[in-house]
Amino acid sequence: MAFSPELLDRFKEFEGNVPYMYLDSRGNVTVGVGLMLPDQATAIQIPFFDGSTLDPATDGQKSTDWNNVKEMPTGHTAPYYQNATIVRLPQNTIDDLLVSTLNAFEQQLRTQFGQYPTFPTAAQEGLLDMIYTLGLGGLRKFVKFCAAVVNQDWDTASGECFRNGVQPSRNAAIKQLFLNAAM
Repeated sequence: MAFSPELLDRFKEFEGNVPYMYLDSRGNVTVGVGLMLPDQATAIQIPFFDGSTLDPATDGQKSTDWNNVKEMPTGHTAPYYQNATIVRLPQNTIDDLLVSTLNAFEQQLRTQFGQYPTFPTAAQEGLLDMIYTLGLGGLRKFVKFCAAVVNQDWDTASGECFRNGVQPSRNAAIKQLFLNAAM
């Protein structure tokens, strides 16, 4: 699916858009638009560049930055971690990683909900946001929500999409997407 600029902007608004590694609210090393880097090996696979020379970052630089950030305290906004890092991502790479992540999640949604391609765009976007924050396993725990999606009962889905640990504005925006799908 070609994702609308509005959808991509919504993810950037709610997840942030950060060119260096930082700790998310759960203490996970993260970069870009909420892309978790669970370990050094994952960080090494990302095409970072050296922020001072603009050369491609070495595996050692990526590992060092990952370790530096992982050892820092949680509970801070992304700028707190900036000076502990050397490697950076250009915006086009951040955007490419976001689209790649959304494509992978969309494939999982197509498998989970066979009728997904026929859902209203607003419902598809709401589902993408849900799976982005929860993962497929977490999404499946929303049993009433998933049942509503299978039945394309968007009114019920709008009442069952609240997630703990997500900004109130994000929960409200996603609820509104499902309400829009019901129209």
